[in-house]
Amino acid sequence: MASTLCLTCSSSLPPRSGQVFTTPCCGRPICPTCLKSNPRLARYDPCLACLGGMDAVASSRTQRNPPDGPRNVNGAARDEDTYVIGDDDEDPDSDCGNDDRRNTPPPVYQAQEHLEGASIVHTASIIDSLYHIKHSDTLQGIAFKLRMDAHELCRLNKLPPSTINTTPHLLHTRTSLVIPVATRTTTAKPPNEVKEAERWQRECAAKRLQLLTKELDWHTAKAYVALADDPELVAQQASKAKEIGENINASLEGLAVAQYLDDDEWEQTDRQARASTSKQPSGSSRGWWRHSKG
Repeated sequence: MASTLCLTCSSSLPPRSGQVFTTPCCGRPICPTCLKSNPRLARYDPCLACLGGMDAVASSRTQRNPPDGPRNVNGAARDEDTYVIGDDDEDPDSDCGNDDRRNTPPPVYQAQEHLEGASIVHTASIIDSLYHIKHSDTLQGIAFKLRMDAHELCRLNKLPPSTINTTPHLLHTRTSLVIPVATRTTTAKPPNEVKEAERWQRECAAKRLQLLTKELDWHTAKAYVALADDPELVAQQASKAKEIGENINASLEGLAVAQYLDDDEWEQTDRQARASTSKQPSGSSRGWWRHSKG
């Protein structure tokens, strides 16, 4: 052997050489423990050491003299390596047609071509975006997360339908999936999330009203926000602004503050009127006092 240590973990090899797997490209050994924890190590051809680690795919495309025979640069499982329950139920003709697509990585320009075609047709509703696949993702989980049909995902990304259940590892032969943008934008929120968002908006408007008007009573601020949420009050404020020729803030916060200031102005005017009335002396009583004194 070219080396007495494991290619992956650099540990000592077992005494019996028959249990040691050697790579077909350089003949370097890999211990049974590493193969048990990661069976994909036995399927890399060439191995990771010959490929150079993370730059495996890029370097394999730029080699001037590629080796003869099929290569497995991503360590994907082959039909002869893995048996999955349920394969006998599928059509054998479709399996033969999918072998070529499994052996070759997908073209990187696939999503770009789809985007260019969508821009030419000028249909903004079907413009697609990319979902970057994570290590723990499955096709069924992605479809549930995006609230779309898993078979539709397979059709858009040219994946076999068996990727949903029987052969989920085929998903990780891709780095991203093409999904419609409308899938993300048209998903309806649950009712409890809508109510929570409305409640949070009212609380923010009430706190903003307290900050602008120096109002200390929290219940008073909430009451004005509740009044501002009335459609009739919104219509009254709009007609009033139209009469005086001013622009008003039609937001919940703006209507609540405007109503608060109107009421505060009315209270000040009323207090001043009452004070002036109480201080004004009565002319008839003074005349009577002067007449009786004289």
